[in-house]
Amino acid sequence: MAEMIRALPALKDNYIWAVVNDAGQVIVVDPGVAEPVIAFLKNQALDLDAILITHKHADHTHGVFELLEKFPRVSVYGPGQKLIPGVTHEVVDGQRIVLAGFAEIHVLAIPGHTFEHVAYELAQHLFCGDTLFSAGCGRVFDGSYEQLFKSLQKIASLSPDTKICCGHEYTLENLKFAQMLEPSNEAVRMHVQKCEQLRVQGLPTLPSTLALEKKLNPFLRLDALELRENLQRHLTTDLTEDLEIFTALRQWKNAFT
Repeated sequence: MAEMIRALPALKDNYIWAVVNDAGQVIVVDPGVAEPVIAFLKNQALDLDAILITHKHADHTHGVFELLEKFPRVSVYGPGQKLIPGVTHEVVDGQRIVLAGFAEIHVLAIPGHTFEHVAYELAQHLFCGDTLFSAGCGRVFDGSYEQLFKSLQKIASLSPDTKICCGHEYTLENLKFAQMLEPSNEAVRMHVQKCEQLRVQGLPTLPSTLALEKKLNPFLRLDALELRENLQRHLTTDLTEDLEIFTALRQWKNAFT
């Protein structure tokens, strides 16, 4: 079986991910609004089969009820029926979801951005919501820095070929921070040029790959000497533990403009 993956732009900078199989069935991930999904299904003459939710924030869930009104038999998978209205199937870490006509879906718990956050791995694509972005990672809301740090390590252990399908078009913004931390990083410089060209054409910078992220994403490059030196100058103190470095880096990014 072969799946086609499409990024559907929504709201200000969100992506709703659509996974289409050979039979014209579709799984959508994190429908913050329903309209782009409905338009995509109608224009392509496709059928909605299931909805996957990564976490509770409204810009990833608000379209669920409108989609269920139009497609009442669709199953909605997510991390907690009480947390996320509309979820019909609660998922947990390590779970396998089998949907006819699609590759098996693996559920990974990746808390930190929120305490309940999960990702879905399907056919070497990782739908990771707001945990890992291209060249960045999510803010900490009701999770913890330690949880987010461990979640990124968990993602980093996957195959380098894994395609990173995250929830927002933040790549160029994140690359500014990466360039400031590692001005001599050639991978960052080249990716800035590529992404600028894509955005001028109105195209997404996603999906990325895990292999690429390990070359340019500061939150996956805590051992990079230039990054550590610049962080140390910013803090005027020396940090040695990876969790301390990660936390300081994420807090710096919170204030970075």
